[in-house]
Amino acid sequence: MAGAKSVRQVKRTCANCGAGFRPKSGRQIYCKDVECTRKRKYRYWRKYIEGWKKRNPTYWEQYLRRWRRENPSYFRDWRRKHPSYFRDWYRRNRERLRRKRAAARRS
Repeated sequence: MAGAKSVRQVKRTCANCGAGFRPKSGRQIYCKDVECTRKRKYRYWRKYIEGWKKRNPTYWEQYLRRWRRENPSYFRDWRRKHPSYFRDWYRRNRERLRRKRAAARRS
């Protein structure tokens, strides 16, 4: 193998910022810049999560259903403990729905 270059000798461009860098392994496509590292980790995480969601499509539905069954009075109790928040939310929601209905009538 005379003349073959090692991985460290080959210069690559970063998939995020486009800067040139020397990879530490044959699979490295991002440089060591903080933003590029963040992007690499984010892309890996998104890929993992999307795969997980495909394998477990009803997980959250089942989880929430079970949690609500185990905590039937949670929301009722919370509203009772926080009356001003609930009252303000209720008023804002009524106003929002009133505006929405009025806009629908106009169009």
